[in-house]
Amino acid sequence: MHRTPLACLAAGSLLFGCLAVSSAATAAAVRQHAHARHSIASGSASGSGLGYSAASAAIAARNTAAIAARNTARRRAASRPGIITGAVDGPGGRPEPGECVTAFGPAGSATAVSRADGRYAIIGLHAGQYTLRVRDCPASARDRSTVLTEVAWPGLPSRVTVLAGQVRALPSVTVTEAGTSRAMPIQAAASSAGKGSISGRVTGHGKPLAGICAEADRVGGGLGLSAATTRRGRYKITGLAPGKYQVQFTTGCGNNGNWLSQWYPRINTPFPAPRASNIQVRAGKTATGINGLLTLGGEIAGTVRAKGGRRLGHICVQVNGRVPGGYELFETRSGKNGTYSLHALFPGRYTIEFSIGCGS
Repeated sequence: MHRTPLACLAAGSLLFGCLAVSSAATAAAVRQHAHARHSIASGSASGSGLGYSAASAAIAARNTAAIAARNTARRRAASRPGIITGAVDGPGGRPEPGECVTAFGPAGSATAVSRADGRYAIIGLHAGQYTLRVRDCPASARDRSTVLTEVAWPGLPSRVTVLAGQVRALPSVTVTEAGTSRAMPIQAAASSAGKGSISGRVTGHGKPLAGICAEADRVGGGLGLSAATTRRGRYKITGLAPGKYQVQFTTGCGNNGNWLSQWYPRINTPFPAPRASNIQVRAGKTATGINGLLTLGGEIAGTVRAKGGRRLGHICVQVNGRVPGGYELFETRSGKNGTYSLHALFPGRYTIEFSIGCGS
């Protein structure tokens, strides 16, 4: 049986077609096929070959343009700066302006100053991880030479991740002047009409503690009141509007000992405590037995010296602590003889920084 050979025209993996030819024409067909392949590859073909080449070039050009556009969009997105934002609160939850919030990251540091409403925004951040610090700005109204500043930042991660173009909102941070009295005078008279009271006793190591602040914070916000403990460790917070309150015990009302702050009942933390008991206050009634049992904290002490060994007074000492539940900062200064000490510190890891600007 005689079979007619087939001559096929192909380019790469594309088959254009096959023609039945006689045996005598096979060699010529193969030669034409090879010439067509060369013409298509070199872009010099005519007729149907030219049409294929132009279409392929147009498709390739469109694909290349699309890829380039996607890459450009990715580069632009990756280069968009991120932002860290939040709020700085003062005593009683009031906005605290004039505080410097600094982010330390892969490209250095950036600082923002809290506004009149306490809000701040650190802008222009490259994507990466940052550590955050808060301290009085140089132009702050607070006298850094005489005041011990305490910063409590609950829920702050040890490193804050910022993505390209992201606005990262952080929990609020509270800045207070440690060691100052926050209590209202203890009232011996009964509660005024329509008001209630909270009372109890505060002890430490089995002994009554005088000068401890007992502060009643209203659940959900609102006016809170406080009182200081007597020599027998007793306190009574009067004039409370009916509602639910949480009670915290801290030093600073005449007692600056090494006692950790505590929420009732016996929750030791420097931060707000969601698990603290809600104490119901009723008009004309006193919620009794709201007692505190304080425990001792840790201490950090040292001496600041010049390179030659001379003691340096009035040097700023900033202690940054990573403790369970968040971040704490204390800022004080060295005494005339160069010594400093901090106590009532929660267990954790602390770093210490020394700088001028506190009277030196």
